[in-house]
Amino acid sequence: MEIVVSFIFAAYEVVSVIICVIVGAVSKSNKAVAISVALCVLVPFYDVVPTRIIANKYCQIEPKSKIDKIVEYPKSVYVKIDNAEVDDIDTSLHLIEALLDGIHIEKIAIECNSKITDKYKCDNGKVEEVYFDKNSTHYTQYINLISQYQNLHTDESAQFDFYRENEKAIEEAKFKITKRNEVEKDRDIIKNYNYSIIINKSEKISDSAFENYFYHIVNVSIVENKTEKEIAFWKMYIRNREATFIFPEILMPHFADDYQFTRKVCGKIQEIEKVFDMDKWSKGLSIDIYQ
Repeated sequence: MEIVVSFIFAAYEVVSVIICVIVGAVSKSNKAVAISVALCVLVPFYDVVPTRIIANKYCQIEPKSKIDKIVEYPKSVYVKIDNAEVDDIDTSLHLIEALLDGIHIEKIAIECNSKITDKYKCDNGKVEEVYFDKNSTHYTQYINLISQYQNLHTDESAQFDFYRENEKAIEEAKFKITKRNEVEKDRDIIKNYNYSIIINKSEKISDSAFENYFYHIVNVSIVENKTEKEIAFWKMYIRNREATFIFPEILMPHFADDYQFTRKVCGKIQEIEKVFDMDKWSKGLSIDIYQ
C-alpha cells in the first residue's frame, strides 16, 4: 500500500509541475504561477480544514454515550445492523464475533440484510443463529483453554503469552464446535435472547448538506429484551469515504483513539466491550468464526 501511495503521490507531483510550467509559459505572470502552485499543493487536501472544523464541533457534544448497566454474563445476544456501510458492518461483526466465548455468551443471532449476505452467506431477511455444539469432542478442550485464558485477565503479559502459545488450538477448536442455523425472521425469535445490539447508520449529522457531505453517524444501542429497556447508547462520527481524496485519507491526522475505524473521528465501538465487561474475559480475543 505504501508503494502504491508513493507512486500516486510522485505522479501527482510530476503532473503538478507540468501544469505550473505550462501556466507560467502561457500567462507570463508570476502571480498566475503562484496561484497554480498553491492550488496544486492544496487541492489534494481540500477536505482537511472543513473536516477538522466539523470534527471539533461535534466531538465536543456530550453525551456521546451512556452506559446504565454492566452485564458480565449476558448469555445470549441478538444483533441487528440497519442501513450501515459494509466497512462498518465488517468492523462491528468482527467485535461481535468475539462475544461468543461459550461461557459469558453462549449464542448470538445476526439479522441478515442485503449488505451482510455476501460475506456471511446468509439469506436476506433471515436470522443466522450462531452457537457452540456442546456434544462435540472439541467443546471441553475449547472451554478449558478459554477458561485458562480468561482467568489470566489480571496479568496481561501472562494472558498474551498463553494466547500466543495456544492460539492455533483455540482457533481450531472454536471453529470445529461453531454451528450456524438460519431461521425465518419473526418477532418471537428475539424473545429467545437476553440482549439486543442495534447498529444503525444515520445519513445526516445535521440539517447542513455541507456537513453531511463529509460525515455520517453510526448509532449503537443495547437493549435488555425482557424489560425492553435501553441499557446503553452511543454514537460515532465517521468521515464519508467518498468525501476524502487519497492523500488526506493516508496523511490526515485522525482524532480517533479507536483502532477499529480508520475514518472515525470520535465515539467508540469498544463501548460494547464495556457493557459486557469484556476486559475481564475477552480482551484482545477475536476469532473469525466464518473462516
